[in-house]
Amino acid sequence: MVHCKSCLQSIELREWAIGVLLGAGAIYECHEHGWMRDRGDPHARERAVEAAHDDPLAGISTETALAELCDFLNSIGDTYPECRLAGDSQLTPALRTVSAAAPSPTTAVVATATP
Repeated sequence: MVHCKSCLQSIELREWAIGVLLGAGAIYECHEHGWMRDRGDPHARERAVEAAHDDPLAGISTETALAELCDFLNSIGDTYPECRLAGDSQLTPALRTVSAAAPSPTTAVVATATP
């Protein structure tokens, strides 16, 4: 597979940002589903920003490094479809199974609307 140099740099920058955020405790990976989740800890975010400012990825400006860090944080949340459905105690087991098997916004809305 052939990748352009800028694509590889973009991937490397994203991976660096994830590493900085994980190291600062600002995000964590769901062990069950593999998604990155925001801890919502403002002090951890500050530590991540300080780390990114003090030690940006080699060859990348501080501004670019900080922008990537912020872009990644803004692209994730503290919930995602699989965990929200699996943790919803209001769903009956059958609906939870159907929703998890075919996670779509329509299925989730129908499933959560059912008493």
